[in-house]
Amino acid sequence: MEHRYATRVPRRINTLIYRQGLPVQVGRTRDISREGAFLETGQLQGPLPDCLELEFLPGMESVERFRLKAIVVHRHTAGIGIEFAWLDPRAEQGLRECLRHSPPPVEQMPQPEAIGYG
Repeated sequence: MEHRYATRVPRRINTLIYRQGLPVQVGRTRDISREGAFLETGQLQGPLPDCLELEFLPGMESVERFRLKAIVVHRHTAGIGIEFAWLDPRAEQGLRECLRHSPPPVEQMPQPEAIGYG
């Protein structure tokens, strides 16, 4: 069972997912904390638990790309829930900067037909 000690916040950060040193898929965070995240990946196949390496691609000049190791703790049709394994100082700093500087996602505007126009 998953136990969260840190509150996750909604953030959209692009990621590159590696398995055994090879890039296998791209994704992006739906929510993230200093301990874990949910990554929107579609159906990424693999065992549970699964050890991955994630490269965060923040897309901000103030935050450099960084990598960290993660363990898949659950799978969903939309993606994977992960817990971060050991964070080295560079990954910890990168994660802190991402949480500080990444804007929350913009809510999508409803389509005209969804609100009775159209």
